Amino acid sequence: MSNADAFDPRDGLYADLREFVHVHGTCGEMRATSCRASIGVHLGVFCSCGGRFDGWLSVMAATALHLYTAIPSG
Repeated sequence: MSNADAFDPRDGLYADLREFVHVHGTCGEMRATSCRASIGVHLGVFCSCGGRFDGWLSVMAATALHLYTAIPSG
């Protein structure tokens, strides 16, 4: 399997987050939060217009990306 075909656990989350930022990029300020839970890592982005992005990475995906131990438990 080539690297181009390798599974990247961020694929869906990254695409969804990019879309959120694209849609809300001109609204004003965005704030991001993250927390580690027993089921994985939560990423939240809040836009000043009231828009909200909620995304999750599983423990396995977060561990592969070295995020699970980098983000304090919530």
